Amino acid sequence: MRAIYKAPGKDPQRVEIGNELGVLQQIVGGYIETVRISDNGILVMNEEGKLRGLEPNFYLGAIGDTIVGPVLIVGENGDEFADLPADEADEIERILRGGFEV
Repeated sequence: MRAIYKAPGKDPQRVEIGNELGVLQQIVGGYIETVRISDNGILVMNEEGKLRGLEPNFYLGAIGDTIVGPVLIVGENGDEFADLPADEADEIERILRGGFEV
């Protein structure tokens, strides 16, 4: 599945990952929590990131909170995760590279 990976303090990267729960959990370092950030963009983050003291990554204005730890932004197809559409990936990556709030 095509996605964007963003680690704290690093630029976002386009990645190709397996669409399995275990893969997502390994990348974010624990149980996952999701937040919709665009029409088809879903932010996948560590559910316990703040409790575990993970490093701040970026501010998410849509929920008024700082996102911590490594994250993925994936697409969706119905109830399933899917490839992040290229047009949304371009826009999300541009925003994250610019340091703007999402």
